[in-house]
Amino acid sequence: MTPSESRDPDVRGGWTDLAVALVVTDAMQASIRHVDAKSIALLGIEGFAAGTLLDRIGSSGSSGAVPTGIRLVAVLVVIATLAVSTFHLVGSLWPRLPVVDPANRFSLPDLAVHGVPAIPAAIGDYTVEAWQHSARLAKIAMRKHRHLRRSLPWLTAATATSVLLALLG
Repeated sequence: MTPSESRDPDVRGGWTDLAVALVVTDAMQASIRHVDAKSIALLGIEGFAAGTLLDRIGSSGSSGAVPTGIRLVAVLVVIATLAVSTFHLVGSLWPRLPVVDPANRFSLPDLAVHGVPAIPAAIGDYTVEAWQHSARLAKIAMRKHRHLRRSLPWLTAATATSVLLALLG
């Protein structure tokens, strides 16, 4: 029976609650995809910084205008800041999918581990599980965004130092 076929307001409300929970779940998944795309783009910027670093290391003996000590400090700053930034960006991409009991029809890995229940549930059970899944996705999205935010100051320092290193010649 669909929500429009039902004359019982509780059943219609149950379907509406489930629909809202599934829309929120989709929004949380979109947020996760969004932070993943940002992290991948920032890893590309890290590639620029690493490439600049390698270029400067390869041509370190060609310019006498910048003292070797300053060049060495700049290289070490880029290496250290890239390492910390990479740690956080990879952390934002790393999946963390805890198995939760009881099985949730909407979430991975629960569905894969526990399988599909043989007996269909009431609409209220589906709604509760959909909201639980949305909450789990929200926590995953927040953790990913936290890692991304933590990488930004380090990536900014690495990029700025790489540009400075390139300008110093």
